Amino acid sequence: TVLQPEVSSAAAVSSSNTVENPLVFNKLKKQPDQVFQLFALMTDDFHAMTAAALKEYYGASFPAELPGGLTQQEITSPGGGPGIFQRKSGEIYFDGNRYVYGDSEKKKLLTVTVAKGHLPYTDINEAYDHPLTQSEINGIPITAASYTDTDGQSLLYAEFLFQGNGYFLYADNISTDAFLKILLILIGEG
Repeated sequence: TVLQPEVSSAAAVSSSNTVENPLVFNKLKKQPDQVFQLFALMTDDFHAMTAAALKEYYGASFPAELPGGLTQQEITSPGGGPGIFQRKSGEIYFDGNRYVYGDSEKKKLLTVTVAKGHLPYTDINEAYDHPLTQSEINGIPITAASYTDTDGQSLLYAEFLFQGNGYFLYADNISTDAFLKILLILIGEG
């Protein structure tokens, strides 16, 4: 027997009317474990980059402000700050960077992890052994999931490939409406 995940749709409100949210959130019974690949990141291979250099590298921009009162707090990677891991041969072997957003009251958190050419190594498909229903927005397959923690806070996740980059979004205490608006901004539709 194949177990199907529980799914739900949320309603997104536009300024003129109510529209059904196209994201199907897979209801998760536990918080996803992060999947880590076993490879060494050598500190000598880390090349720090500015936000402008990362924008050029990914060919994508990450706004300073997002819906829900969120502002960009920092850009991090396993190297500490923003950057990539590149061998002396020129091979880039790790380029995951995390854009961290929060509100002024430190009650809401959103992280956007991006990697070039593949999903970041913290994707929810690999963290669960059951099939997850995918949504599609403008031809882009998106896996979205939700989990309610023991304090009753809603955690939202999404992962997708877009224009040669893989994205993993994690939201803590952010509404599904704001989450959808943020996702649409990232794919150039918001």
